Amino acid sequence: MSSLSIARQVKNNVLAKFGKEPWFVGVGATREDGIGFVVKVTVRPGIPRPDGALPETMDGVPIQIVEAT
Repeated sequence: MSSLSIARQVKNNVLAKFGKEPWFVGVGATREDGIGFVVKVTVRPGIPRPDGALPETMDGVPIQIVEAT
């Protein structure tokens, strides 16, 4: 399980790395039952992301991709 402090560090790293990308909307750290803390990245639908731009995990923290509505 990931800790809140590590999830916050990952969130800040994601924001610094991808915050200016046209497909990027936002990022947040949240707790998921049975998983621990995750980082959720919100992306714009219809704007392609480079393959592999966002990893499945960073520093042991799962990355979840959510399309903006």
